[in-house]
Amino acid sequence: MHAADSKPFGPAELESIASEFGIREGMLNAAVEEDAHERAADRFNGGALAELDFWDAYDRLHDEADAQASRVNDSGVTAQLAFLAEDCTRNALRALLHDLITPA
Repeated sequence: MHAADSKPFGPAELESIASEFGIREGMLNAAVEEDAHERAADRFNGGALAELDFWDAYDRLHDEADAQASRVNDSGVTAQLAFLAEDCTRNALRALLHDLITPA
């Protein structure tokens, strides 16, 4: 990874990317929800909340994912892009957005 590709995304860059892809409110809601639940699954599979029984841990992590996705989605496109861009290179974010936005 190049140094320029590893620095954090700034708000202006995220707004530019949103404009470049024509992203409007609501277009990324499902992607944010899916990503939040993938993160919850990773935490669950990694042993988070091991002190709870299986289903209690699963439910709590996925309830937290629902709440997080709602907060991010309620915060607008720039917040959604920032969330999706965490641990993501610029090229990977653009590839993800291309896949999400381009009709099949």
